[in-house]
Amino acid sequence: MENQINLEELHHMKAKFEQADKDGSDGIEMEEFLEHFGNLLGASLNSTQLKQLFMKIDADSNGSVDWDEFTNFMFLKRQTGSGDGDDSNSAYLTKETPDVNANTHPSVYHRDIVNAVCYVSDIDKYATGSRDGSFRLWNAADLQHSRTIQNCLGSWVTDLCVVPGEKRLTVSASDRSISFYGIYRQNLELTGRIFTSGMMGSPQCMTNAVIAEKNHLVFGDTKGAVRMLKCEHDMDGNGRSMYKEDYVTVHDEHKDWVTKLMYIPELNAMVSSSMDATLK
Repeated sequence: MENQINLEELHHMKAKFEQADKDGSDGIEMEEFLEHFGNLLGASLNSTQLKQLFMKIDADSNGSVDWDEFTNFMFLKRQTGSGDGDDSNSAYLTKETPDVNANTHPSVYHRDIVNAVCYVSDIDKYATGSRDGSFRLWNAADLQHSRTIQNCLGSWVTDLCVVPGEKRLTVSASDRSISFYGIYRQNLELTGRIFTSGMMGSPQCMTNAVIAEKNHLVFGDTKGAVRMLKCEHDMDGNGRSMYKEDYVTVHDEHKDWVTKLMYIPELNAMVSSSMDATLK
């Protein structure tokens, strides 16, 4: 228990992180990091060492540290007890940590493996998607269960995606569906569902790409293809199959499942990884 971060510390870090994110980009650049976290995470480190620490936290090496990267580093640092020549981050890390599951009844837990987790900032909740076919919402403040939504029966939820600036949670599943849930007054409502068609595989992973100042959902499937949706997200909630005009094929060069997607805006490029052990 002494190697964990409690909720109060997590809120403190979140507030500090948002203060540092001056441009509202959902990430902090090196100068913002040095200004706001230099003394807290490395008071005894020189400028070069602080920059090296930033690059260490920046797991995907895109020049910006997002909230997930920051908290992953802090949790790992606490658990391993590793330091960077300094214990100044201990101000965040107290000894007593409450059990966030103490007041949670087991009946609200997923009944199978959790495949995806994402933070939904519009409602300040975490969403988890599972092989049990549901996704569940958990209050960010105390991680208590808020709501269970059965997305599909007899199929896995494969990924969750929140598009920045759009009040929408997108859910992909092994039944070949991509479902769109609009966020209305702290609640979620199914607004559309579309299914991959023909020889296309089931969607396994998703990401967002900003092209010509417009958000586009991109997904990778079990046949090794990466496609970008062009259609509107609001449609019949009962679902329909994709038409050729609904999507653009980015590439179909993988020989196995696509496991991860990342859009790199500086290069205007989409990077994909696959179970065939390749990157495209």
